[in-house]
Amino acid sequence: MRLVEDEDSLVESIAAASREAAASFGDGTVYLERFVAPSRHIEVQIFGDRHGRVIHLHERECSIQRRHQKVIEEAPSASIDANTRSALHEAALRAGHAVGYTNAGTVEFLLAPTGEFFFLEVNTRLQVEHPVTEAVLGLDLVELQLDVAAGRALPDQAAIAAPSGHAIEARIYAEDPTADFAPSTGTIERFVAAEGVRTDAAIDLSGEVSAHYDALIAKVIAHGDDRAQAINRLADALRRTQLVGVSHNIALLVRTLEHDEFRDAEADTGFIARHGADVLGAELVDGDERDACLLAAALAEQAARRADATVLQSIPSGFRNVVTEPQRTTYELGDTTFVVSYRLDSGRLVTADVDGRALDDPVLYGAEPDHVDLLVAGLRRSYSVHIGPERVTVNSTRATLSVGRRARFAEPEVLVEAGSLVASMPGTVSAVAVEPGDRVSAGDTLIVLEAMKMEIAVKASVGGNIESVDVVVGDTVEVGDVLVVIDSD
Repeated sequence: MRLVEDEDSLVESIAAASREAAASFGDGTVYLERFVAPSRHIEVQIFGDRHGRVIHLHERECSIQRRHQKVIEEAPSASIDANTRSALHEAALRAGHAVGYTNAGTVEFLLAPTGEFFFLEVNTRLQVEHPVTEAVLGLDLVELQLDVAAGRALPDQAAIAAPSGHAIEARIYAEDPTADFAPSTGTIERFVAAEGVRTDAAIDLSGEVSAHYDALIAKVIAHGDDRAQAINRLADALRRTQLVGVSHNIALLVRTLEHDEFRDAEADTGFIARHGADVLGAELVDGDERDACLLAAALAEQAARRADATVLQSIPSGFRNVVTEPQRTTYELGDTTFVVSYRLDSGRLVTADVDGRALDDPVLYGAEPDHVDLLVAGLRRSYSVHIGPERVTVNSTRATLSVGRRARFAEPEVLVEAGSLVASMPGTVSAVAVEPGDRVSAGDTLIVLEAMKMEIAVKASVGGNIESVDVVVGDTVEVGDVLVVIDSD
C-alpha cells in the first residue's frame, strides 16, 4: 500500500505497489481507494456454511498499525457505540449472504470520526488476530472452519456466543522501529515466551530469520475481565518475553499499550506515526533500573569467565595487584557508552557504579552466567542474562536491556570508496532508477530493495553525479554491499 498525497508521487507509488504485489503474489495489478484520516480499522469475523447460514462472531479493532499493517488487535472494539456495532455486523452479514459465502472470513472496514464506515475487503480465511475472538467467545475457530469444510452446519452456540471480558494481541516482529521498521534478519540466539498468556510462535528457543518470509516471529494474546486488565497482563507478558539476536518491536508494543491515548481507547490508525518519539524507544529500561541491569550484565560475564577458566577457578577474574582497584566493563547502548565499575571481595560486592554514579547499597546474593540475584536500593530482583557473541541481554520483571560489548581491541575498519551507498539490509534488488553519469539530488531514489514482503528505497544522501552502479535488478545483496557510488558535489 502506498499513500499518495500529491500528483507528483503518483507514478512512482503505483510502480512500487505493483512491484511489491507481483513479487509477493504474482499479480502486479493496482487499484485505488479513498484515504480516510483519521480512521479506525474495524473488522467483523463471519462464518458461512453450505446450508445457507452466515453468522458473525462480533468485531475486532486493529487500529494500531505501522506501514498499513496491524501490530495490535483487540476484541471487542472499545471505541464504537451500540448503533455503530450493530450496523457493522449487519453490513458484514449482507456481504456474506450476497455471495453465498462459505468458510471463515473477515470483513474489514474503515471507520471515520463521523461514524461513517467504508468497506475495504474480505479476507477469505482466518486472520492472524483470530485468537482474540477465540478468547472472548470461548470458541475454536479452526475447528469451526474444519466443520464447515466438511459440510457440517454451524452450531447454534456459535451464532449466539456473546463476548466475555476483553482480549488483546500483540505481534512481535523482527524489525527495527527506529529505522522506519526495516526488517531484521539473522540468528535468534534465545527466545523465551512469558508464562500466563497465550503465545503462538514460529520458533522455539532459537531459530533463523531470513529475508524470504514475513518478519512476524510470534503473537502474544492476553485475556482479562475488562480491557484495563487485558492491557496490563499483555504489557507485563511482553516485558518478560526474551528475544535476543535480532532487532524487534517489543519496546514499541509495551509503550503503545502503556500510552494514555491507547488506554483511553482514542488511538487511530495514525497513532504510531503521530507518537513515534514517545513509543519508539530502543529499550524498556531507563535511569536507576538501567544501571542495575548493566551491573547484572557485568557480574554475569564475570561469572561466565570464571566458569570457563581451566585453572585456578577460585581466583577472581581480572586480578589486580592493588585489590582496591575495581573491575571495569564497557557497554554500548545505541550511541551511548556506559562504564560499569565494581569490586568483589570473597564473592561479596563491595562497591559498584555506572559512569561514576554509585548504586544504592548493592548486595549480591548470587551470580551465574545466565542469572544474577541482586539487591539495589532495598529492592531484590532476579535478572535473567543471555550472553551472546556481540551483545548481552538482561531481563527482569521491570526491565529489558540489550547492550553491545565494547571490544578491548577493535577490529580495523572495513573501508569502502567515498560516496558509496551500501545495503542496510539483506534483500533482492527490485528496481534500479539510475545509471552511470546521471545527475541526482539528495533524497532521490536510486535503488529499491525488497525483503520480507516490504520495499525499502535507497535514496541519495548527497547531490552529485552517479559514478557507478554495482547491482542490477534481481541481484541478492547482503548488509554492507556497495550499491551505488556518487561523485559528491
